[in-house]
Amino acid sequence: MASRKSFASSVSKREMLSMMTAAATLAAGTAARAAEPAAPASAGKGTMPETPITRVPRDKMPPHMQRSWDGASKLHGDTTYVEAFGNNPEVYDWYNNDFYKKLFASGRIDNRILQLVRLRLANVHGCAFCNRSDRVAAREAGIPEEQIQTLAEYETGPFSEREKAALALADVMVLTNPKGMLTKAIYTRARQHFTDGELMELGMIMAVLCGVAKFIFAYDLVEKEDYCPFL
Repeated sequence: MASRKSFASSVSKREMLSMMTAAATLAAGTAARAAEPAAPASAGKGTMPETPITRVPRDKMPPHMQRSWDGASKLHGDTTYVEAFGNNPEVYDWYNNDFYKKLFASGRIDNRILQLVRLRLANVHGCAFCNRSDRVAAREAGIPEEQIQTLAEYETGPFSEREKAALALADVMVLTNPKGMLTKAIYTRARQHFTDGELMELGMIMAVLCGVAKFIFAYDLVEKEDYCPFL
C-alpha cells in the first residue's frame, strides 16, 4: 500500500523541511503534482503502531499468516499488521489474493510501472512499513537504485516519459492531494502511453492502495515515517 522514502541519509531536517515547502508550493500551481515531496530512504525508526485492535498471537494464526508474521518480523521488526489481521484471515487473503494476485499482478500493466507508482504513493504518505517493503519489491522488479533514490524529483529524473506520466497520475491520487483531478492536460499526457482501459485499471489500483493507506493509518497498524503528514 502505497513515496519519499528512499532518499539520501545525508539530508538534514532543515533541508527536508525546505524540500517539503518547495514541493507544496509546486503542487499548488499544478494538479499534476502531489502536495508532498518524498522522504529519505534511510530514515530511521519512525512512529511505531499502537492499535487498539486485538493482536492475535502467531501460534493462533493459519500457517500462511505465520509465514507472513515471520517475514514482517524480519523485515520490519514489527508484526502489528499481521497480528491485527489475525482476527479476520479471510479479509487478509482477499487483499493478498484478489487484489494483489488478480489485479496488481495481472500483467495488463507492466510491473515496473506499478512498482514505481506504489512506491511513490508510499513515499508521499510516509508509511515506513510500506516504504521498506515496496523498495524491496521495486528492486526485485529491476528498478534501478537511481530511480528509487530520485523518485521525488521524477519530472527531472532518470525516468521515461511513460513512467513520468504514470507518476503524475499517482500525484493526482495521493492522499495529500484531496482536490487532485484527472484534468484534460494530465489525461492527454497519460493517453500518449496508456489506453483508456489501462488508465481505468491503473486508477483502480491506486484507489485501493490509497484507501488501504488511509485504513492502516486510521487503525494504527503500521510504522510511520517521522515526516508522515498524517501524524
